[in-house]
Amino acid sequence: MKLRPEGVTEWRAPRRPGPPLVSIVLPTYNRAGLLRRSVDSILGQAERDFELLIVDDGSGDETREYAARMREQDPRVGYMREQNLGLPRALNNGFRAARGEFWTWTSDDNRYFPEALERLSGYLRGHPEAGLVYGDMIQRREQGLVFNPPAYRDTFWRNSLFGAAFLYRAAAARQAGEYDASLRMVEDYDFMLRLSYVAEVGHWPYIIYEYGEHEESLTSTRPMEHLDAIGRMFEKHRRLGLASRRDLGDLAVQVSGTSRRRGQCWNGVQFGIKAICLWPFNWRAYRSTLFALVVGARRGWGSARVPGSGRVPDKSSS
Repeated sequence: MKLRPEGVTEWRAPRRPGPPLVSIVLPTYNRAGLLRRSVDSILGQAERDFELLIVDDGSGDETREYAARMREQDPRVGYMREQNLGLPRALNNGFRAARGEFWTWTSDDNRYFPEALERLSGYLRGHPEAGLVYGDMIQRREQGLVFNPPAYRDTFWRNSLFGAAFLYRAAAARQAGEYDASLRMVEDYDFMLRLSYVAEVGHWPYIIYEYGEHEESLTSTRPMEHLDAIGRMFEKHRRLGLASRRDLGDLAVQVSGTSRRRGQCWNGVQFGIKAICLWPFNWRAYRSTLFALVVGARRGWGSARVPGSGRVPDKSSS
């Protein structure tokens, strides 16, 4: 049974007839100045069979007026306005209205290269066993463009490989479930991991997307909340019992390293130990635990607690 959008105050569906091949959800909030560049990159795609659903999370700027103009100019554009529900619920509302065979979403400060949807949809059509495919991207920083590939290419549990250029089957997404609103800041990573339980993951090894990296991102401005969300995501997947012990160990190493880099070394030690217990053949787990012990002894253990990390030692013990 298809779920209906919640908390929506306005919905203007695309005027194009029939379901498209691809549905693109574009959530936005008070960024009308950035929106045009992202929308232009979508409307300029070589793959023309798509719908673009702009989900306005209650903006107070000119987002509504801009989206209305674009909808009049292009029948593939739809507009939804909701009551400032946050990114995960904005995504869920957008996809509840989506009609495409393949789904994706993008941000208002990023842009696709013209061949992106054509390449990704072509991959899924040519690989029926795959439910998700992701491509490579470059990052736009203040100093210029940079290609920053993931440190590890062999597993998406050790670091997120998915990036922001991806496409997945609607059928697989419905099987995996919606974006988890309780895991804001890692809702996309959590969703992709759940999607990997029900479908094969493919990789298109070419750059097809430009990601705008800036200091205002939630990960940069609220690092402790991001760390807490990663820890809760680990506990969620541990409880689900669908991931292998090796994969969960890789995820625990990721939480351990992130904790240490953010000054929360006790969390780093605890998650390093978790990783060793889950998969004792992972040398990175021992290294991460040792690094966290050394840094914590020298600089302090940190006061924040990630779910499942245990009690922080007294200052006298450091």
